Amino acid sequence: TLLPRTAHLHVFHWEQKTPGATERFPLVRGETAWENYLALLTAHTTENIPIRWLCLEFVAEDSPANLSADAATLKRWLSEI
Repeated sequence: TLLPRTAHLHVFHWEQKTPGATERFPLVRGETAWENYLALLTAHTTENIPIRWLCLEFVAEDSPANLSADAATLKRWLSEI
């Protein structure tokens, strides 16, 4: 497993439509999957990696408004851990 060595995550939600073509969506649309990822990550903490960083990436439409919404979503999820 890579969990003991995972220090940083790139956070986004997209779907692959065809090989090589993806569609970006608001992060909130991937809530169930991301809550599972975050629960798994927090359940496998390690002394070697006391802090993990999450980086928002691939924002829908490259929109600053969508970035703000995704940041609010991620912040809410982290407050619930």
